[in-house]
Amino acid sequence: MACINQKCRNPCKQAGICSPDQECQVLDTYPVRTVMCVCPADSIATNDGRCKAIVPVECKADLECADFERCVKGSCIEACRIDPCGLNALCTSQNHHSSCSCPSHYVGNPHIECSNGN
Repeated sequence: MACINQKCRNPCKQAGICSPDQECQVLDTYPVRTVMCVCPADSIATNDGRCKAIVPVECKADLECADFERCVKGSCIEACRIDPCGLNALCTSQNHHSSCSCPSHYVGNPHIECSNGN
């Protein structure tokens, strides 16, 4: 509680103290109370007062990932998920790339569609 307009009030209940992302905390400092707007754990305040999740960077280049994965925006992701093949095609992730092929007895462009050749 703090003295606000000669009344004992919770300063965190005042409108516009913190952004909706932040939690208002009152520190019992002397001679006046201190109000802090705090982001949840694993996040950081941005310049506009919002909270942004801190995402750990897993990789910076493909070589930092497993052979079947690619580095995309700091995360290792299976190559076939990044570069999927066409309809009915088989995808193999290897050397940080996806490789598409049609299954046996199927024909066509594996990047677009494989059709039953029978």
